[in-house]
Amino acid sequence: MMNRKFNNDQNIKNLRKRELLRIMIIIFSLLTIIFSFGNLFYNINLIFALFCFALTVILNKAREKIFIVKKDELKEIRQEIKNNKKKFKKY
Repeated sequence: MMNRKFNNDQNIKNLRKRELLRIMIIIFSLLTIIFSFGNLFYNINLIFALFCFALTVILNKAREKIFIVKKDELKEIRQEIKNNKKKFKKY
């Protein structure tokens, strides 16, 4: 039997975090492209592009981690539903 309660508030918070991280990933990806072209045409240091790329990778990993937690919760919910169905079939 699981003691953990699942609520919509936590799922909404997770979805908001994922959406915010997605927007940040898009921004830093665009900055990476801009700085890369700046390096080619305007002699901007390539360090800025590499820094933005590293931030993009880190943010993407953080976004995936939120998704994995949510996916595990979904598995637990499905298992709890199966257990409850088995209990109620006995009655």
